[in-house]
Amino acid sequence: MGASEQQGTAVRRNTRLFIAGETLWGFQTALVGAATVMTVLLREYGATETMIGAISSIDACGLLLPQTLGVFMFASQRTRKRDIVIWHFVGIIPWLCAIGCLAALAPRMALHVVAWGVLICYGFYVSGIGVVAGVWTDWIAHLFPVQRRGRVMGWSWGASSLAGIMGALLAGELLRHDHSHMAYALLYGAAGSIAAASIATFCWVTDPASSRIEERRRLRVMDVVHYACTSMRNRNFRVFIMGRVLAMAGFSIVPLITLYYLAPEGGSVEKSTLVSVGAMLGAGFAVGNMVAGSVGDRHGHRAGTVSGVVLQLLALTVLLATRGVWSCGIVYALAGASLGMTNIAHSNMLFETCPHDRRIVHITFGNIVLGLCTTLLPLIAGRIAHVYGMRMVMVISAGCSVVALGWLARYLREPRAGGAPRTPGLGA
Repeated sequence: MGASEQQGTAVRRNTRLFIAGETLWGFQTALVGAATVMTVLLREYGATETMIGAISSIDACGLLLPQTLGVFMFASQRTRKRDIVIWHFVGIIPWLCAIGCLAALAPRMALHVVAWGVLICYGFYVSGIGVVAGVWTDWIAHLFPVQRRGRVMGWSWGASSLAGIMGALLAGELLRHDHSHMAYALLYGAAGSIAAASIATFCWVTDPASSRIEERRRLRVMDVVHYACTSMRNRNFRVFIMGRVLAMAGFSIVPLITLYYLAPEGGSVEKSTLVSVGAMLGAGFAVGNMVAGSVGDRHGHRAGTVSGVVLQLLALTVLLATRGVWSCGIVYALAGASLGMTNIAHSNMLFETCPHDRRIVHITFGNIVLGLCTTLLPLIAGRIAHVYGMRMVMVISAGCSVVALGWLARYLREPRAGGAPRTPGLGA
């Protein structure tokens, strides 16, 4: 078997493993969804609105700030697969089990102790994911060739999203029939076990870097600063980040869509109906992932970046022009598809706009800059909705989306057209 044939076999095998692993991870995540299961759990044990509202802050900060640690903790490409797997078993999965234990022991503990314990464990869980988030996407870019990685990510994350729908439905059924604290203990215990099975799947991934004898020099703090500055000097990268900030300014209102359709201006949709229709968000997200992966591999991921903004603008237009259950379903589907398209395109554009051979620094720096620029946007949108009404914030969001679309369509270049830089390894 020739080298190219062996490489093709490894890529196909790795693709199947990634789809299987991400499917399991998406299922377990939905079993204990932060916005659903954990919120209800916290509420039952006396959590205040401020504590529940802190979930969004934990998500933003936990996924954002620790990424810089990952640059140094997972610096070795030769041992990266092993280190990533170990970190999940040591720094992430145990916190799911800890929440399950808190739920099981809840009757013997004070209410506030349970609530704060759950919130703190969740904070460590999200921060653990944040440490490895940038490294994980760089690992994907390393394992899969540029002509295939979009489809791998699209199929994997799309399957994860579809599995998440099943997980959410299963969790809902369990909580509907079992109102005791043990239902939460069972859900978190199952989530921990399934997460372990998910990560164990990646142990079988073939990583060509594992057999390398030579190791690249480890990054130092000044190296990270140097490469970050090099990234920032790249015009197309700056255009991309600015376009993403504008697009997120136009679509930081996704959580407010629910409130809009509950209100008279959206048609006063029943809560139970709204929850059922909300499944369209996950379905749209899965489709958006899969389509963006295939289209991006063939035509470049600029297409997915621009298409994602077109879809969000279309969703806002339908929202402003119609009302009722059908309107809600269409808007959720379009919003999910927009988020799915953007999800794939964003990651791959970060890969391909990298102007140097330290892609992990480029990915981490891009995510942090984007996060720092957009962290306050949901709070601003919520404040505008509170003062001026829900319809006004939707109109402003549509205006921002138009500006984002014009910016990206006019100034963003397809990185491959200019000869995207090649990096060492299979995923160059």
